[in-house]
Amino acid sequence: MSEIKARGYLIPATAKYLRENVEAHEWGRIRAALSPQLTGLLDKGPEPAGWYPVTLLGGLHRQIAQTIGGGDDERAKQALYNSARYAASEASNTFLRLVLKMLSPALIAKKIPDLFKRDFSSSNGTVTIEVSNEKITGKLHNLNGFAHCGVLCPGFTGFAVEATGGTVDKVVVHDWSLKSPNVDGTWFELWWH
Repeated sequence: MSEIKARGYLIPATAKYLRENVEAHEWGRIRAALSPQLTGLLDKGPEPAGWYPVTLLGGLHRQIAQTIGGGDDERAKQALYNSARYAASEASNTFLRLVLKMLSPALIAKKIPDLFKRDFSSSNGTVTIEVSNEKITGKLHNLNGFAHCGVLCPGFTGFAVEATGGTVDKVVVHDWSLKSPNVDGTWFELWWH
């Protein structure tokens, strides 16, 4: 099984979210704790459509969970969810936002697996989505090495729902914690109107 890769645009967008949500003096400490490969990539800027090991992105997600989330499951879950929404927003250009406004939340939700494949490469990882009334259920399988994907996926989904004119009412993530950030079969429910 090959390592999961992520599109390059996600790395600086996630770093920007982290930098904007911590005290200025804290960013220097966080940056020093990142891997040399990741700091080098942040310095030179990744190719936006290039493929990079998802573990690099994971280094930023760990810092978000520990720093913004304070190491608390609920706070970390909210911080990670928000970071995914932020990264999705940063990646959406004006044209894409106009296209999204023409779609319904239910229609875009059904496209989440395709959007996942666009931004993440995995030989056998899957995201399945079921849409019923005003509820989206997502299930994640075979995404070993992609820590916190169970919280990040509903963040991307929440952004897409709101970009199409919907409002997210509630998100529940199952089978995720800071101690077990990548359980096969993690799933989420997202209610919207």
